[in-house]
Amino acid sequence: MRKILIILAIVFLAMAIPITLYLLNQQQDIRQRAAGQADLIVSGVQLTDAAGNVRTKFGVNEDIYVKIRIKNQGTDTGVSTDGKTYTQFYSHKPSTVAPNEGSTDGISLTNGQFSAGYEKTYESRWNGLNNSFYKQNIYFNKSNDGNYTARVYVNYDGKVTETNYLNNQATIQYTVTKNFVSQGIYRAGTDSASAPSGFSASNCGEQGTNNGVTACYMLEPVNGRSIVRFTNNSSGSRAVGGAVYQSYYRFPDPYPSCSPSECPEQYIWAWTQTIYAAHTMTLSSGETRYISLPIPDCYWQVDAFIGSEIFLSFHPPSQTYGRSGRLIGGGWLEQYGSLEACKPNDIPFPSVTPTITPTATLTPTLPPEVPTPTNTPTETPTPIPPSETPTPTIPACPLPSQVQNVRIECPFCGQ
Repeated sequence: MRKILIILAIVFLAMAIPITLYLLNQQQDIRQRAAGQADLIVSGVQLTDAAGNVRTKFGVNEDIYVKIRIKNQGTDTGVSTDGKTYTQFYSHKPSTVAPNEGSTDGISLTNGQFSAGYEKTYESRWNGLNNSFYKQNIYFNKSNDGNYTARVYVNYDGKVTETNYLNNQATIQYTVTKNFVSQGIYRAGTDSASAPSGFSASNCGEQGTNNGVTACYMLEPVNGRSIVRFTNNSSGSRAVGGAVYQSYYRFPDPYPSCSPSECPEQYIWAWTQTIYAAHTMTLSSGETRYISLPIPDCYWQVDAFIGSEIFLSFHPPSQTYGRSGRLIGGGWLEQYGSLEACKPNDIPFPSVTPTITPTATLTPTLPPEVPTPTNTPTETPTPIPPSETPTPTIPACPLPSQVQNVRIECPFCGQ
């Protein structure tokens, strides 16, 4: 009889302890929800290219970056069960997302607790505002053309106590196209068998060879265009191309001694370039042809490459002509005094109408794809180094030199 009583006592304690802990947690949650007057919203969402140009139309396989603005429009700090505020991004979610639903894009924000009235913008691109709050991926792309609806969900796991959980989502529509020229992704170039007007062989520098094809380009633009000459010295036909990219930083001097994978923050000048014009063609054995490309009125770079695929954007470590083994030659032209670094457009956030969040039970369970940070900020968000993507240090942009028409060689152009 005594043994039975002991066993019953042990069973009772085993059941009583977890039930007690559960009830204490429930009471704490009730007290938090009763006291909290926070109201988190996504007050702005935009999509940009690597340079920060706000766009609603992108090319197939082009890298797309996220720009999110979050605000606490409540009257008190958003108290969280773990001191964090989690925001999830979905590259295509036309319908309202249920609480705790993760995303396969791997793009998310981890912030601290937002104080009343606090509002801040977060850009995922390399040199964007507060980009260290993005914990995994910083860009996405689409391999199929079509119309998409991106969605942002702040406090998607319900860890933050709010007075209103029904206004935590916002959407933006965008288009992905494979018609790069007609849809304005970049400008078209032309090719010809004879040298274009103004071409001078003596000024066609930076000779390079790859896969039997030799290319050179004019040291100075001609009639607002860059001219590249290709000669196929191989025994078979070769697909080749030329592309001009807008540059938002000066070429580094001195050039980085480390590789892009070792110190990506020193290659922001390359990662932020955006395509301006491009053209591809096929050369027969022994054939010489010329590609003529329009150029922008700011810093630019020209690349001559093997193959028909045009990189709409660069990112480390392999999506560059140099790192993929396709670069024939390229160079950087800076006309100090007449040209300056390109500047991204500055488009204000459009007004956002929050979407209704389903009234499902919010269970504060963090999906495994979002790492749980160790630092605990109090009121304002505290940057935490990303776990996978290095946080770039924005290099100082030197003042333009007064030297005119200076061309800087680029040993790793397009890398």
